[in-house]
Amino acid sequence: MRIIVLVGFLFTLTTSLVAQSYNTAGGIRLGTQLGLSVQQLIGKKNTIEGIVQYDPNEQETVLTLLYEMHKPILLRNMNFYYGGGAHSGFYKNQEQSYNSTFGIDGIIGLELTYKRINISFDYKPVFYLDSRATNFANQTALSVRYVFVKRHKKGIEKAKDKLKDLLQF
Repeated sequence: MRIIVLVGFLFTLTTSLVAQSYNTAGGIRLGTQLGLSVQQLIGKKNTIEGIVQYDPNEQETVLTLLYEMHKPILLRNMNFYYGGGAHSGFYKNQEQSYNSTFGIDGIIGLELTYKRINISFDYKPVFYLDSRATNFANQTALSVRYVFVKRHKKGIEKAKDKLKDLLQF
């Protein structure tokens, strides 16, 4: 019985939290490939993430655009997220000439935002639709982003701040 009450409490707690504490964040992405990541809030719990990454082993440079849905979990400013999108870029083949690459990407991960720092860890499966030898790749990364634009306060908090300003002479 205690477990059911605890699970119910945690579910209530997590559904009442806001998914993100930022509007715009950008930084580095370190993992199976090296890159830069920028996230922009486009809805209450949705972001678009742009990733530019380079793989020195494959000599591949790729631009990826992802749509992500965020769900708050356990702690304030901690999110589980998932989504998908597409990538396009180029790589060197065995003849040392450049070929274009394109495909479909998925993403699933966890992120935590503390003050102006956003840290996330994700798994990103990549499905290549071009003519390369491999059609699938696994990517994982740790991203560290700086929050450039914090999320605006909710309506009630804004109203309280305005009321405080009006009452001060």
